[in-house]
Amino acid sequence: MSETEGVELEVDEDAEVYVSDPEEYLKTRKLKLINRAKERVHEIRENRLEYAEYDFQRKWYEVYHTDLAEAVATYGNELLPIAKGAVKKGTLSQSALGKPGSTQIEAASLVALETFVVLEGRIPEDGLAEAPQPPITMEYYRQLQNIERKLGLGLELKEQTGPAEL
Repeated sequence: MSETEGVELEVDEDAEVYVSDPEEYLKTRKLKLINRAKERVHEIRENRLEYAEYDFQRKWYEVYHTDLAEAVATYGNELLPIAKGAVKKGTLSQSALGKPGSTQIEAASLVALETFVVLEGRIPEDGLAEAPQPPITMEYYRQLQNIERKLGLGLELKEQTGPAEL
């Protein structure tokens, strides 16, 4: 049995599905969408060299920049409604939705997070909306990660106060 056999599953389209806790179901579904959007960002970054191999004659880097920016904007589309709700409740500051707080990138080249998300990862400049360079896009990604952590949705590392345990 060295080979794996495929198993065909039957799906009953007429089957009724009951959700015992609709609110919990919606939360779980939303978290899955957020995580799927983050995974897409990682896939694009991991496969960036394939863009050059795939289409070297065209400006492959522009395609990469656009795909990366759109993936980060998709992540933002999933997270932004939750973040806006948290701002209304007072659990998240409005400044969290503003421009990324990078010291590495000129602030003039940045727009508010919501603008970046609404424009599908583009930044308006000289009447056009273009996908930014990857370092700028990743500033928005890190800003979204920070929002996710502040909302208690992301990975949280706890500080160990005692000796290391094995």
